[in-house]
Amino acid sequence: MSSKVYFSEIALIRPILIFSIIIGHSFAVFTDSAWWPLPIGMHTNDVLRCINPIVISFALQAFVFISGFLFSYKSDKLLTSWAEKTKFILAKFKRIYIPSLIFSTIYLLCFDTFSIESIYDIINGAGHLWFLPMLFWCYTFGALLINLIISPPTFIRLIILVIVSVVSLYLPDYFRIATGLHYFVYFVIGAWVYKFRNTFIHLFFSKPSTIIYGWILIALFCLVKCYLAYYCDWFTSLRLLSLFKTLTNSTLGILGSINLYFSAEYIIKKFTDIKPVRGDIWYGMYIYHQFFMIYLYYHTNLPEYLGNNAQYAILFITVFASITLVLVTLKSKLGRWLIG
Repeated sequence: MSSKVYFSEIALIRPILIFSIIIGHSFAVFTDSAWWPLPIGMHTNDVLRCINPIVISFALQAFVFISGFLFSYKSDKLLTSWAEKTKFILAKFKRIYIPSLIFSTIYLLCFDTFSIESIYDIINGAGHLWFLPMLFWCYTFGALLINLIISPPTFIRLIILVIVSVVSLYLPDYFRIATGLHYFVYFVIGAWVYKFRNTFIHLFFSKPSTIIYGWILIALFCLVKCYLAYYCDWFTSLRLLSLFKTLTNSTLGILGSINLYFSAEYIIKKFTDIKPVRGDIWYGMYIYHQFFMIYLYYHTNLPEYLGNNAQYAILFITVFASITLVLVTLKSKLGRWLIG
């Protein structure tokens, strides 16, 4: 019998987050981003421009939060010795970083001209795959700073983590180490929620109405995020804009991750028991979805033929194709090693 433990609330959160990311990416072409130029035949407007930052608002931070939560569950044995820490870090390198190198190489071969500069992109994670080396560093920092994970949360510790998160944005991002430092605050908060769940419930979630108020506050932060991104030209000349936007995103990530977790826990307890869904399906969908999406947007005539309806067709095709490819991949030993 397997000793693997499933958390039903995590099983509920994962698909919500992955579909948020895929939907957000399908509307990223409307955001005037250099990474997602608007295809020929499509045009943007104020409503379409805001869908991406709202839908994807704290999804990536929440994924890191989940990783910290699950890390905390398994962290006790990391207290024993440096040998255990080293073994854990090497296992995560094999599990996360090596697949990132492989898929980044494939990504560049598919969508870019391969050159010596491409080595940097492969190491840092090409395209959306930047998330994988970043997550590896979060696990590494967690193992090395295990005492921080098991220590009770305090306001001072939280402020220090937020400061580190902000400062890291101004550091060179070799191997995504700086990005890992930026996201580490969400990793630690996820670990704290697992270790000190009753404390969080007592302080913030003793009443179900708190969750509702939390979502109202999150919605307000999403609107502020959109406003800062697209509608504050008068503010762009101020050096404080970048810092203010970063703090807004950090607050949104922290509030959104915590509120989503306790919302999922409340739903499971109140209405039904969510059966665990294989986590490798969602992990694989994240890895594969942008391959299909980039191809459909920039290497087919769908945007030109369908205009501003193209994103819906591309979203449907991407989801179907990603799930299919994930299921096929998991049938082989190599596939299970890559995304299992």
